[in-house]
Amino acid sequence: MTIDNQPFPSQPGSYVLALSAPRATSIPVGRLGDLTVTPGCYLYVGSALGAGGLAGRLLHHLRVAARPHWHIDYLRAVTELDAIGWLASPERLEHTWAQALVQAPGCTAPMPRFGASDCRCPAHLFFLPAHGAWRQVLAHALPGLNIFLTRSTAVLNPLEMDAA
Repeated sequence: MTIDNQPFPSQPGSYVLALSAPRATSIPVGRLGDLTVTPGCYLYVGSALGAGGLAGRLLHHLRVAARPHWHIDYLRAVTELDAIGWLASPERLEHTWAQALVQAPGCTAPMPRFGASDCRCPAHLFFLPAHGAWRQVLAHALPGLNIFLTRSTAVLNPLEMDAA
């Protein structure tokens, strides 16, 4: 995918990454220690309020980082990015979204403080055992997101997510 083809705005906003873990493994995550990665679906929430906005941050997440900077960079090295959901807004929505996901049926936080070392949230990473379960969870817990499918590079209408 080239920068010219990406649909992400350069405005500030918040995002959720939907990742698939094809196999079990264990990875170091900076000072947090080791994360046991279980096959299934992972959802990670974050915000991009600085220079470059959503476009800059999400283009970073489309690639596997050569040198991990954020907690999510460690997980990206062993997962496949299925989709990105985002909402352009100057408000930091990642904390509200984390609260919604922690209450979503079937969602669990696999590692305390993952992605949340600078806030009071228990975690910004959530696990669902079924591959592809992100569609239904996002449609119900975080409605109204713009969704970009990274594997097919097709943008979905969030209102049609249940039909997929």
